[in-house]
Amino acid sequence: MFYRIVFFTIIVFLSFFKNAYANCNFKHYEYIDKLNDIKSIKSINIDVNKQRKFYKNFLKISISKTKNIPKKLKKDFKANIIITYDFGECEYKGSIRQLGDWKDHIDVKNGQPQMSLKVNLKRGNILNAVKFKLFIPETKEYFNEILGSIILRKFSFLSPETFETNLILNGSTSKVIFQEDTTKEFLERNFKREGPIFEGDESLLFSYLNKNNEFELENISLARLINYKWFLAGKNSEHITLDAFNKLQESYLFYTNNFPNSQYSILPNLPGDKLFENYYFLLMSMNGWHALRPHNRKFYYNSFINKFEPIYYDGMFRLNTPIWVDLKDDINMFDKDFSFNEINLLSNDDFKNEILKDFKKRVLNFDKKLNIFFLESIKMILLNSKVLQKKIDNEANYQLRNYDKKKLIDDYIFKAKKSSINQRNITSITPNEEGYNLYVDYKKKISLSTNDISKILKNNSLQKKRYVILQTSNNEKKFNINKDNFNIDTFLDGTVVYSKGIIYELNKLNKTINIKQTSADDWILFKNINFKDWTINFLGKVKNLNNSLNLQRFNKYGLTGCLNFYKSSFAQTKIKSNNGFCEDSINIVNSYGLIKSINVENAFSDGVDADFSNLIIEKLKVLDSGNDCLDLSAGTYNIFRGNLSGCKDKGLSIGENSILTGKNIFVKDSNIGVSTKDFSQTYIDVYEASGVNICAEAMQKKQEFGGSLSSFIKKDCNGIYKNDLNSIIQ
Repeated sequence: MFYRIVFFTIIVFLSFFKNAYANCNFKHYEYIDKLNDIKSIKSINIDVNKQRKFYKNFLKISISKTKNIPKKLKKDFKANIIITYDFGECEYKGSIRQLGDWKDHIDVKNGQPQMSLKVNLKRGNILNAVKFKLFIPETKEYFNEILGSIILRKFSFLSPETFETNLILNGSTSKVIFQEDTTKEFLERNFKREGPIFEGDESLLFSYLNKNNEFELENISLARLINYKWFLAGKNSEHITLDAFNKLQESYLFYTNNFPNSQYSILPNLPGDKLFENYYFLLMSMNGWHALRPHNRKFYYNSFINKFEPIYYDGMFRLNTPIWVDLKDDINMFDKDFSFNEINLLSNDDFKNEILKDFKKRVLNFDKKLNIFFLESIKMILLNSKVLQKKIDNEANYQLRNYDKKKLIDDYIFKAKKSSINQRNITSITPNEEGYNLYVDYKKKISLSTNDISKILKNNSLQKKRYVILQTSNNEKKFNINKDNFNIDTFLDGTVVYSKGIIYELNKLNKTINIKQTSADDWILFKNINFKDWTINFLGKVKNLNNSLNLQRFNKYGLTGCLNFYKSSFAQTKIKSNNGFCEDSINIVNSYGLIKSINVENAFSDGVDADFSNLIIEKLKVLDSGNDCLDLSAGTYNIFRGNLSGCKDKGLSIGENSILTGKNIFVKDSNIGVSTKDFSQTYIDVYEASGVNICAEAMQKKQEFGGSLSSFIKKDCNGIYKNDLNSIIQ
């Protein structure tokens, strides 16, 4: 029986191993850079399993009497999906379904049906995307969409990867616009940590309950949560999501109560923050009005900076066309002294050449005609910006929003009833031991589970009944996320945010910061600070292990570290930490520069964690970590000398498209010496390890990535070296 069980286990493991890694006719590690290069993609071939049913569904859409595509006909169909690169092919299982609101997303050309599709890969990815859309080009204004999305990214706005490619659908070839979906992978590609993503809710639009006008109920359409599974990940993500939703819903309530005036002015951040005005100004200059419609809006909530960031979607750009100047009341979203000076970067030859280079990569055939389109578009955007700026200077009459939220809610409820919409208006929601207590229309109290709340956040419905959350709580202290729980100081050119229990002493003369916890849950965050020649010492307070531990990596402010750095720079900086009882003793995010030394002792979990950063570390010493001594992701890192000892899991963990270059790395008494994962590359000159179970491993761990490469010039380790089929250890 024992041998039968072992044999069966091996067969199952090998079957999974084959399915997970043997989908390509090449090894990932040989083409890591090319797998992240758009120009390497030649075509996407989709073969639907049940083609007859698929085309029958297409016919039903074509002959349906509604102007829009009926929701019931947006069915999932299983398919085999082959991505052809210029060096090989990958074949994956997946599913596809009809995409789009209107029937311009279906067509017949040369006798062959064509349609916009939403694709979901069960395994594998394209440019890290596991979910993406393939549009009929004309539905997205073709090259306008590609160039427009590039320009937005160049101005540091969140914009999905978009390019032209060949689609072979059941043997029929056409050109399509590829666009990644706004998921966790999208955030990671843009160097953002996962957080809640929201969008305008369309459930009341497009002939809801057979309304005559597709947008008849636009004046009572609010927002919804896209990534509801993140909400279900734990209490801290629940708190962050509900707090963010409360702020966004308030902005949508303001819009609905001023409808049809100021249709585009959804400003969810605090007054004085110009991020959304800058975004609006750029989109208006690009004739991207369609993206500003409330039901097309998407938002990412960045808990590091406690504010929303706009995500571009569906602009219907007309880049080389003069601006539509009949702005009416929407011009009043701008302050009279508003200006977006960054637009002048489009006059800079180097900046323009960067955009042109990216544009050439994302079209199949860049010719003279497209070059003229590019030049005309850049010129027209600049001209449009001048027209818009002049109108703002002369006519803008922005007034601070002084309103009573209860009145906004009451007016909304009245309009919903007037439109004969039967819905439960949630006017308060607070957590209890098992889930949440809710008040409907201020009066009726009900209790729902966390899973029920996630469904309402996602679809504004539960058990076929319509629910709308209008306010998450009348008392934010119940969520423990109000500003009274932390302090904010200005420091150098940036900001310090820290919990009430943190004690920190600042010596500007000696350039030293001493930080001390009074509770193991205390934390400190440094934002946008240049730490040139500074020494930072952190002393933690060991937590009683009998107390309940946080089951999520991050706290209710989205922070994983006791000592956190965000968008900061280093030059000859020294950092020391002792007794950090957080997920990361030190967490460095979106930062860069040279750190002279990092010294960490007695870390509860990871000693040092760095994400989306470009760092040089001269000396690294980590002694005793409950998990990894050093965890690196999505960045470029260089370590001259690293001494890592007593790491319960990994000495060095390198993942998510990172490159590590190490001069001298020494690992002692740890489970794994060096682990390289997920399109990462590790290059170490001298590597010595003792008391480890696995000297080095290289593998794919996450679907959105692939194999990895690990290389050692000189190594001294008597243990196991292991890699999967798409990875290599040299």
